[in-house]
Amino acid sequence: MLQVVNGPAPVKATDTTHRQMSWFGERIEKGRVAPFVEIVTITPEIAKRLLEMNDGNRPLSERLVQEIVADIEHGFWQLNGETIIVSKDGLLNDGQHRLEAIVRTGRPVQSAVMFGVSRDARMTVDMGKQRTTANFLAMDGAAYATSAAAVARLLIQHSKGTMYFAGSRGTNSVPPTKQEIRTYYNKHKKQISSALGELANEQFIKTFGITPFVAAYVILHRVNSVECGVFFQRVCDGANLKQDDPILWLRSRMTTERKNRLRPSEKLEIILRHWNRWRKGGKVTASIRREGAFPEIIK
Repeated sequence: MLQVVNGPAPVKATDTTHRQMSWFGERIEKGRVAPFVEIVTITPEIAKRLLEMNDGNRPLSERLVQEIVADIEHGFWQLNGETIIVSKDGLLNDGQHRLEAIVRTGRPVQSAVMFGVSRDARMTVDMGKQRTTANFLAMDGAAYATSAAAVARLLIQHSKGTMYFAGSRGTNSVPPTKQEIRTYYNKHKKQISSALGELANEQFIKTFGITPFVAAYVILHRVNSVECGVFFQRVCDGANLKQDDPILWLRSRMTTERKNRLRPSEKLEIILRHWNRWRKGGKVTASIRREGAFPEIIK
């Protein structure tokens, strides 16, 4: 059932379909007089109704729908002032991805809905620059916001055991949404900020990848803070390393792999595997093979 939060509810109709159709028609007629906005709880049923009036819209992005579905299911979705837009002709101008996500989750979502604009006005929607996850973290006061967002994203990957996301190597894993990354960062802000403070200005780290090294620092500091400090000190300065030392091989590996443009998750795997060999006290005489999965961490 459609619930109107600020505005009169449909009257004296018992049939749900009739009530929703009547509500929709009344708003279209009102919008023909002048544009207006109403806060509405959009049920899956009304979302389907609006999607039926969706001729001439852009192709649906499956990835964007999945991201919105994830936000709704994780409770990150909020009423934020963005509107679903319906033209004075009763056609959907903007909001198809949100509506599709409501249908798929089967959950009602509160949103502003605007009625009464011209059909041609849909060509002017989304003209501004979209906020990135780094923008959100900067607004939260994060230092190194771009790197912090990338590190949080990679740590979510590691926590899920997911090396690759949708669109890469045939995997169907959905990337974390902006709100998921923001929530993760705020939960682990102290750890990520501390790791960035330790490593972000180290030349070796800047050369070969702030994101995987900082993510590795956070992961390893959680299991053994003392040895983590020693490991990364030697990674950064390369001092007093024997020829068969796993840390020397890690430094060399990063140099040789640079041309291969590895993903951050692949670099993270390499770092963690060299840490494990180092913690075992093992010597390295040949390159440690990547296996396409994150290893269990040795303390």
